[in-house]
Amino acid sequence: MTKITHYASTKEIYGKPEHFDTFSSFCSFLTEQADRVYENKEDNSLFSLCSFQGKRTNDNALGTDLFGLDFDSENNSIEKTCEVLDEMGCNWFLYTTHSHKPEHHKFRVILELSEELQSPQENELLFNHFNQMFVTKDIVLDEQCKNMSRIWYLPCSSSTHLKCVTKQSIHKQPYEITGPLEQELLNKEKWDEYERAQTEKKQERLAKKGKKAKDNAKKKAVQ
Repeated sequence: MTKITHYASTKEIYGKPEHFDTFSSFCSFLTEQADRVYENKEDNSLFSLCSFQGKRTNDNALGTDLFGLDFDSENNSIEKTCEVLDEMGCNWFLYTTHSHKPEHHKFRVILELSEELQSPQENELLFNHFNQMFVTKDIVLDEQCKNMSRIWYLPCSSSTHLKCVTKQSIHKQPYEITGPLEQELLNKEKWDEYERAQTEKKQERLAKKGKKAKDNAKKKAVQ
């Protein structure tokens, strides 16, 4: 079951939970939202891709089978991103944001996952996986996607720019996350081990430097 939380504005911290039986029904909901027109994006409502135990914070985030990717970099393109998404072979929904323009594509993608992410730490590990994947295709992700409690404006069209564009793939399968999470956890452990080793080496160098300074001071005192 797909779970999201609605918010009337960015200032709201206790939202309204909503459930969808399938990823397909969630995508239908987003498609309907895209027909609404707002002059300012701040007039639109927002949503998070999970529910919360209490107010909206990372620590209060509950499990979610959704993952959001944000594409704001000037060199990104919808067409190239859709090619990568198709190569991934999973279900996804793409919509352009309020400030999207033909010369600067701005859009978001929501992926259906094979199982629920259980913590902000898992969310960050999965972001690292996707980030590396898209970087190899010269596509840049917004780093804020690491934040599990992040809120997103619902799809809508701009009265001053363009109609919201939506694209979707809903007849494949959820993105399998078990392998990527295990690999990213292993990468993190290796990186942590490397950082510990570097810290130890630095401490050893400082200790030797301090000892040498003390020895030199003693020699001078004897002279």
